[in-house]
Amino acid sequence: MIIVSDPRIAGDLLEHRGATTASRPPFHIADVVTGGKTMVLMQNTPTWRRVRRLAHNLLTREQCAKHLPIQVAEATQVMHDFLNDPEHFSSHIGRYTNSVITSIIAGIRSPRRDGKDVMDFFNSVDKWAHLTETGTQPPVDVFPILKYVPERWAAWKTSAREVINEPEVQEKAWREIDRVVGEDRTPVLEDWESLPYVQAIVKEVFRLRPPLPLAVPHYTTADERVDDYLIPKDTMILVNLWAIGQDPEAFDSPEAFNPDRFLTSEFGTKPGADDSGRRHDLHFGYGRRFCVGLHLANDSIVIIS
Repeated sequence: MIIVSDPRIAGDLLEHRGATTASRPPFHIADVVTGGKTMVLMQNTPTWRRVRRLAHNLLTREQCAKHLPIQVAEATQVMHDFLNDPEHFSSHIGRYTNSVITSIIAGIRSPRRDGKDVMDFFNSVDKWAHLTETGTQPPVDVFPILKYVPERWAAWKTSAREVINEPEVQEKAWREIDRVVGEDRTPVLEDWESLPYVQAIVKEVFRLRPPLPLAVPHYTTADERVDDYLIPKDTMILVNLWAIGQDPEAFDSPEAFNPDRFLTSEFGTKPGADDSGRRHDLHFGYGRRFCVGLHLANDSIVIIS
């Protein structure tokens, strides 16, 4: 296993050499739960390539544009829910996510945050996160004999907000929205390009708190060499997105929440910093494993923001 904390090396290894670094490591727990059929964790096989191609065709920019009315409608309810029930902020976001997905896939909404379908969704996400989080389960893939431990001896076998308290930031964002949008309507997708400070807030949130601090691991299917390092076949590669966003060589006061850094620098870095390999969408992955739902997710981020 290697952990990469340099965006240049991560890009070189996972994008420029994707033919040999686009696989996933063995993951026994995920295989037990899904039968080896979850696209994100499947190894680089012909089956995975067919599934990804199908998903990509369904989630192109053109296809996702057709889903915007659904996302806008669900976001309107989110605003209503925020105003009337701010205590359950996170649950309203979860309801939105679930409802957008079920509306697109099956034409069925999830209108209530405490509805059975939404609660089932939350429970499934929590269980899946517990099962797949590093360190929560025994290292079955390292020690395969653990697969044969009786269930009565191993409970794990049976269960196969960042709230930014920054009033000055909120006030600046409000002034920008008020200036661009006015008081007679709500913001729309087309306003996004005219809201650079709101964009900076979103970028700073992802820098400071990436959704996956350690990105989903890649796995080599052949020897590779980066700079002076040999990376053998069958090596797990983890990209430390948290470290990339917290690098003191690249960011002034990296632990501080400061959206203004993105108004003076493309990637929020300080003058003279090496920006090789940096992107605003590192949290969506690398190379052939780049998230196929990028356009749908980005539209949701913009609409909800």
